Amino acid sequence: MSDKPGSYEEEMLRTLLVKYLSKDLKSSKRIRLVLLPACLENEVVTRNQLKEEFVKRGEAEDTTRAGYFLTLISGQVGMEKNDFLRQVIGYDYPSYSWVKDNYHIREGYHDLVKDVLQELSEVPTSGETGSANH
Repeated sequence: MSDKPGSYEEEMLRTLLVKYLSKDLKSSKRIRLVLLPACLENEVVTRNQLKEEFVKRGEAEDTTRAGYFLTLISGQVGMEKNDFLRQVIGYDYPSYSWVKDNYHIREGYHDLVKDVLQELSEVPTSGETGSANH
């Protein structure tokens, strides 16, 4: 586990984000559909706000289940190999040294994150149906 952000050049960072966020994994899907959009819409998003976002966006039945999802996302963001996620996603430990909170997009990465999410929204991921917006 690590809190150290990556230091990739923008094109490599974009490639890593697209590859990870387009995976058919529950955590990468939840980061793509809930965490990143909520962080783009708000300067800082608390754990409690994220739980509500999961419910509001139809990704969780209730805030308790959303809390489990946040634990899994926190694990993914904290994995040493996922330093590229930490390069764009910031967080703090305001309450406990083991609970990430106050998620945000790091300064200078808002446009990149918007572009990546836009690109991924135009291409159906495996298992999704519907047509691309091309």
